[in-house]
Amino acid sequence: MAIAEAIMERGPGGQDVADDGGSPFCCRCKEDFPVAREPATWQMGKMRLLARAPGVIRRQFLDWLTHPSGKYLCGNCYFDLTDEDE
Repeated sequence: MAIAEAIMERGPGGQDVADDGGSPFCCRCKEDFPVAREPATWQMGKMRLLARAPGVIRRQFLDWLTHPSGKYLCGNCYFDLTDEDE
């Protein structure tokens, strides 16, 4: 699926609605955050399509890339995964 095809729709009341009509959630923490509108940068408290993450992160969640509601990664998890160990 192309990234352009996966743009979210807004439901009644302005909330995000996933492809399957459910609520989108982060594939790592399973929390539901608002979906950032593209073009965007990674931000705490916002989700982006997992397909927008670097390959090393994407490969960790391959099964989620095609999931209708869980094909997102939140900024909180993105930063956890990209922080260097001290």
